[in-house]
Amino acid sequence: MGGAPDQDDADGSWIRGAELSETQPQGAPGPGESAASPVSCWRCQLEYAGTLEKCPHCGAQKRRAAAASQTVALSSGDHRPLGALIWAYSIMLGVGLALVGFQRTLAANEALDLSDLQATIIGAELFQGILCLVYLWISRGCCPQPPAPPWGPTLAWSLALPVLAAALAVNVGYHFVLRQIVGVGPEQDILSQSSQAFLVLVVCVEPAIIEELFCRHRALGVLRQYVGAHGAVWISATMFALLHIAAFLSVPYLLLLGAVLAYLRIASGTLLLPMLMHFLHNLLISIWLQEQMVP
Repeated sequence: MGGAPDQDDADGSWIRGAELSETQPQGAPGPGESAASPVSCWRCQLEYAGTLEKCPHCGAQKRRAAAASQTVALSSGDHRPLGALIWAYSIMLGVGLALVGFQRTLAANEALDLSDLQATIIGAELFQGILCLVYLWISRGCCPQPPAPPWGPTLAWSLALPVLAAALAVNVGYHFVLRQIVGVGPEQDILSQSSQAFLVLVVCVEPAIIEELFCRHRALGVLRQYVGAHGAVWISATMFALLHIAAFLSVPYLLLLGAVLAYLRIASGTLLLPMLMHFLHNLLISIWLQEQMVP
């Protein structure tokens, strides 16, 4: 089982770096180049003969490949993709910090109840979701990720359930030890008292879509251009963990989870697998928390 590689729209985006000459048709050879000169594929970054209409490695059309080969951000010194990522992430992180401050203010006044917590979470996730979608639209066509290795999808999908089970075990074990240290039990987790509809939509569906699009799609793709696959995995995992700053004690575990999801994204060549893993992880943890509630 596997998914198709991401296919960003490579046309019309300001963030793609140096522009082609307005007088040079897309797909035409550049100055000093012949039609047989090798071109670099926009999708897989591999070179192939310019006489071919499609990339023989991944099937990308020559027109888009030729455009991308002349608009690589790093070779032109254009770091706008990285700058846009930093700005978008800074705003999303600021929203998380504001949520923490608001919750602490209510808790200090003994005014924090379930409805207040739900309202602040919904507002924060709605704002972050809109911001993420706007950023993705602005940065469309930026930094497409290379395809998965030939063995990657089969291995990633076959290991998905065992990896999910291991992640759930680590999650439960980590928070069990944490609760023993700080003296907080599941019955005091006010969010676990929410309705099933709230938990599914806000805790499971929205993060599985928005956080994966931002962290394992765009952030991972941009960072791979600068620090390679492994560096991008751990930096994007750190970004993912810090987005949950409201649950500060869970950040170390979320860092590990983010890295696992990023490696699955790279191995599978599709965002579908980490999305499904993220959804199932949050859903099963939410069900477990509700079952642990003291009557």
